[in-house]
Amino acid sequence: LELKILALKNAEESNDQQLSMPSRPVALLHNANIQRAKRCLLAYHHHRMQIIKDIQRLKPSNDIAATNAISAPISTNAQEVAFAQEYAALREQYAAEVFELNMLPPTSHMLQVRVLKEVGQVVLPDSGRSITLNKGASLFLDRADVENFLQQGIVQVVDGEEVDF
Repeated sequence: LELKILALKNAEESNDQQLSMPSRPVALLHNANIQRAKRCLLAYHHHRMQIIKDIQRLKPSNDIAATNAISAPISTNAQEVAFAQEYAALREQYAAEVFELNMLPPTSHMLQVRVLKEVGQVVLPDSGRSITLNKGASLFLDRADVENFLQQGIVQVVDGEEVDF
Protein backbone atom coordinates (compact mmCIF):
# COMPACT_ATOMS: atom_id res chain seq x y z
CA LEU A 1 0.00 0.00 0.00
CA GLU A 2 2.80 2.40 0.91
CA LEU A 3 4.55 1.52 -2.32
CA LYS A 4 1.42 2.41 -4.31
CA ILE A 5 1.08 5.72 -2.46
CA LEU A 6 4.72 6.56 -3.21
CA ALA A 7 4.27 5.61 -6.86
CA LEU A 8 1.10 7.70 -7.20
CA LYS A 9 2.70 10.68 -5.51
CA ASN A 10 5.72 10.37 -7.75
CA ALA A 11 3.53 9.95 -10.84
CA GLU A 12 1.70 13.15 -9.98
CA GLU A 13 4.99 14.99 -9.67
CA SER A 14 6.27 13.68 -12.96
CA ASN A 15 4.39 12.29 -15.90
CA ASP A 16 6.47 9.10 -16.25
CA GLN A 17 5.80 5.93 -14.20
CA GLN A 18 9.31 5.56 -12.69
CA LEU A 19 10.02 6.44 -9.07
CA SER A 20 12.13 9.49 -8.34
CA MET A 21 15.66 8.94 -7.07
CA PRO A 22 14.92 9.82 -3.40
CA SER A 23 11.99 7.36 -3.17
CA ARG A 24 13.72 4.41 -4.91
CA PRO A 25 15.63 3.18 -1.81
CA VAL A 26 12.40 3.21 0.18
CA ALA A 27 10.63 1.19 -2.51
CA LEU A 28 13.51 -1.27 -2.80
CA LEU A 29 13.70 -1.72 0.97
CA HIS A 30 9.95 -2.22 1.17
CA ASN A 31 10.06 -4.79 -1.64
CA ALA A 32 12.98 -6.62 0.00
CA ASN A 33 11.04 -6.72 3.26
CA ILE A 34 8.01 -8.21 1.50
CA GLN A 35 10.16 -10.83 -0.25
CA ARG A 36 11.82 -11.79 3.07
CA ALA A 37 8.44 -12.14 4.76
CA LYS A 38 7.26 -14.40 1.90
CA ARG A 39 10.37 -16.58 2.20
CA CYS A 40 9.90 -16.86 5.97
CA LEU A 41 6.25 -17.85 5.60
CA LEU A 42 7.07 -20.43 2.92
CA ALA A 43 9.86 -21.88 5.07
CA TYR A 44 7.51 -22.11 8.06
CA HIS A 45 4.81 -23.71 5.91
CA HIS A 46 7.30 -26.26 4.53
CA HIS A 47 8.55 -27.05 8.03
CA ARG A 48 4.99 -27.63 9.32
CA MET A 49 4.17 -29.93 6.38
CA GLN A 50 7.36 -31.94 7.02
CA ILE A 51 6.38 -32.38 10.69
CA ILE A 52 2.92 -33.59 9.69
CA LYS A 53 4.37 -35.99 7.11
CA ASP A 54 6.90 -37.36 9.62
CA ILE A 55 4.15 -38.01 12.16
CA GLN A 56 2.06 -39.75 9.50
CA ARG A 57 5.01 -41.96 8.51
CA LEU A 58 5.59 -43.06 12.11
CA LYS A 59 2.03 -43.98 12.97
CA PRO A 60 0.43 -47.34 12.17
CA SER A 61 -1.57 -47.09 8.96
CA ASN A 62 -4.50 -49.42 9.78
CA ASP A 63 -5.63 -48.03 13.15
CA ILE A 64 -8.37 -45.41 12.65
CA ALA A 65 -8.42 -44.49 16.36
CA ALA A 66 -4.68 -43.83 16.17
CA THR A 67 -5.28 -41.66 13.12
CA ASN A 68 -7.67 -39.43 15.07
CA ALA A 69 -5.49 -39.44 18.19
CA ILE A 70 -2.37 -38.50 16.28
CA SER A 71 -4.08 -35.96 14.03
CA ALA A 72 -5.46 -33.91 16.91
CA PRO A 73 -2.17 -32.94 18.65
CA ILE A 74 -0.53 -31.93 15.37
CA SER A 75 -2.34 -28.64 15.26
CA THR A 76 -5.55 -26.92 16.15
CA ASN A 77 -5.59 -25.47 12.65
CA ALA A 78 -8.33 -27.16 10.63
CA GLN A 79 -6.36 -26.84 7.40
CA GLU A 80 -3.36 -28.69 8.85
CA VAL A 81 -5.55 -31.45 10.29
CA ALA A 82 -7.26 -31.79 6.90
CA PHE A 83 -3.85 -31.94 5.20
CA ALA A 84 -2.75 -34.68 7.62
CA GLN A 85 -5.85 -36.74 6.91
CA GLU A 86 -5.58 -36.27 3.13
CA TYR A 87 -1.86 -37.10 3.23
CA ALA A 88 -2.55 -40.28 5.21
CA ALA A 89 -5.28 -41.34 2.77
CA LEU A 90 -3.06 -40.62 -0.23
CA ARG A 91 -0.18 -42.54 1.32
CA GLU A 92 -2.39 -45.54 2.09
CA GLN A 93 -3.77 -45.51 -1.45
CA TYR A 94 -0.26 -45.40 -2.89
CA ALA A 95 0.90 -48.21 -0.61
CA ALA A 96 -2.06 -50.37 -1.62
CA GLU A 97 -1.46 -49.82 -5.33
CA VAL A 98 2.30 -50.04 -5.50
CA PHE A 99 3.81 -51.89 -2.55
CA GLU A 100 3.84 -52.20 1.21
CA LEU A 101 5.82 -49.26 2.66
CA ASN A 102 6.74 -51.05 5.89
CA MET A 103 8.57 -53.88 4.13
CA LEU A 104 12.31 -53.92 3.69
CA PRO A 105 13.69 -54.21 0.16
CA PRO A 106 13.89 -57.79 -1.07
CA THR A 107 17.22 -59.52 -0.52
CA SER A 108 16.28 -63.03 -1.64
CA HIS A 109 18.04 -62.45 -4.94
CA MET A 110 21.31 -61.78 -3.09
CA LEU A 111 23.62 -64.57 -1.90
CA GLN A 112 26.64 -64.62 0.33
CA VAL A 113 29.22 -66.89 -1.28
CA ARG A 114 32.72 -68.08 -0.40
CA VAL A 115 35.28 -68.47 -3.18
CA LEU A 116 36.73 -72.03 -3.34
CA LYS A 117 39.13 -71.67 -6.30
CA GLU A 118 41.46 -68.83 -7.24
CA VAL A 119 40.10 -67.27 -10.46
CA GLY A 120 41.27 -63.66 -10.43
CA GLN A 121 39.39 -60.71 -11.81
CA VAL A 122 36.12 -61.40 -13.64
CA VAL A 123 33.28 -59.33 -15.04
CA LEU A 124 29.89 -60.50 -13.78
CA PRO A 125 27.48 -61.32 -16.63
CA ASP A 126 24.27 -59.64 -15.43
CA SER A 127 25.44 -56.62 -13.44
CA GLY A 128 28.60 -55.94 -15.45
CA ARG A 129 30.57 -55.35 -12.23
CA SER A 130 34.21 -56.33 -12.09
CA ILE A 131 35.22 -58.38 -9.03
CA THR A 132 38.24 -60.39 -7.96
CA LEU A 133 37.66 -64.01 -6.94
CA ASN A 134 40.45 -64.84 -4.51
CA LYS A 135 40.37 -68.18 -2.70
CA GLY A 136 38.69 -67.86 0.71
CA ALA A 137 37.05 -64.50 -0.04
CA SER A 138 33.45 -63.98 1.09
CA LEU A 139 31.23 -61.94 -1.25
CA PHE A 140 27.60 -60.77 -1.32
CA LEU A 141 26.42 -61.01 -4.94
CA ASP A 142 23.30 -61.33 -7.08
CA ARG A 143 22.04 -64.88 -7.56
CA ALA A 144 22.05 -64.45 -11.36
CA ASP A 145 25.70 -63.33 -11.33
CA VAL A 146 26.98 -66.35 -9.39
CA GLU A 147 24.85 -69.04 -11.05
CA ASN A 148 27.61 -70.18 -13.43
CA PHE A 149 30.26 -70.05 -10.70
CA LEU A 150 28.07 -72.24 -8.46
CA GLN A 151 27.61 -74.80 -11.26
CA GLN A 152 31.37 -74.90 -11.90
CA GLY A 153 32.17 -75.29 -8.18
CA ILE A 154 34.19 -72.08 -8.02
CA VAL A 155 32.05 -70.64 -5.19
CA GLN A 156 29.72 -72.05 -2.55
CA VAL A 157 26.75 -70.48 -0.77
CA VAL A 158 27.63 -69.51 2.80
CA ASP A 159 24.26 -68.63 4.31
CA GLY A 160 23.04 -72.24 4.24
CA GLU A 161 20.65 -72.02 1.31
CA GLU A 162 20.38 -75.06 -0.91
CA VAL A 163 20.65 -73.96 -4.50
CA ASP A 164 19.75 -76.22 -7.44
CA PHE A 165 20.93 -75.01 -10.83
